[in-house]
Amino acid sequence: MTYCVDDLCDYWTDQAGRGPADISSDMNRLTLEVIGRTGFGYSFDSFDHERHEFVEAMTRVLSFASKAANDVPVLREISAGRRCGRTRRT
Repeated sequence: MTYCVDDLCDYWTDQAGRGPADISSDMNRLTLEVIGRTGFGYSFDSFDHERHEFVEAMTRVLSFASKAANDVPVLREISAGRRCGRTRRT
């Protein structure tokens, strides 16, 4: 597992100065890499420039699931009403 963290740190060092880091995506890739190496003896090479198709697909799915899990419809409607200037007063 320390090899995975070392790979992530090397990746961040290479990416420094190229804009903001997508920590959520990087943590998802780290998780998949750890599972692959420890559970199956397989490396997805998650932090190489040519990313594994499975890792890319899982990162998209996990990102969507994370956003959907944090989406509370009531709050969405309240914030939409405020943006349109339609706040209810009681």
